[in-house]
Amino acid sequence: RRARIRKGTSMRTLIFVAAGLAMSSCSRGTSPLWSNSSGSVALSRDDALVYAVDTDNGIVAVRDAVTLESVAVVKVGRGPRDIAVGIDDVVYVSNRADRSVSIVRRDEWAAVATVPVGVEPAGLAVSPDAKILYVVNATSLEAASFGTLLAIDTASHQRMWELPLGEEPRSIALVGDGSRALVTLFKKGDVVLVDLAKPAVIQDNA
Repeated sequence: RRARIRKGTSMRTLIFVAAGLAMSSCSRGTSPLWSNSSGSVALSRDDALVYAVDTDNGIVAVRDAVTLESVAVVKVGRGPRDIAVGIDDVVYVSNRADRSVSIVRRDEWAAVATVPVGVEPAGLAVSPDAKILYVVNATSLEAASFGTLLAIDTASHQRMWELPLGEEPRSIALVGDGSRALVTLFKKGDVVLVDLAKPAVIQDNA
């Protein structure tokens, strides 16, 4: 799940928000808040750790979700924007200024790989089986008039396919069993529905 965060919100505030959600979930006995879609703050699959991007310094802060004690500081690319966590607890970070995604394994606390993507990568999502990473690029490498949705094999880090979308796509959320996705278009304030198996846009309200 992703909360709306005001611009300029401090990283400490973001960490407190995520930690509060984690503790609230545990106290009520509800299902964990872990999500395979991305946000500025993310939780580990067991809700034990909080990950928060520091865009200015190009790092991801890792904190204990209960005590808020620092666990690690991970150097990633320039202008990190979003974090997504797979069911295997591998962490993916979109580096908007570097046109890349950093891959971090839990407890290693260093980027084990950096994958080149499109222009201004933003939203991320990981398939339910953790085999595919989906990256929303605000702009295609080929043309400035449209963005793309890129699928990356998480084992080989190779591109599987790239699908043109509308103007300036930003966020992504997987739907149902993960075979479809909703992608927001920033400029038009619209949403497109994508069949990830084909791949193809199957509903475009633009």
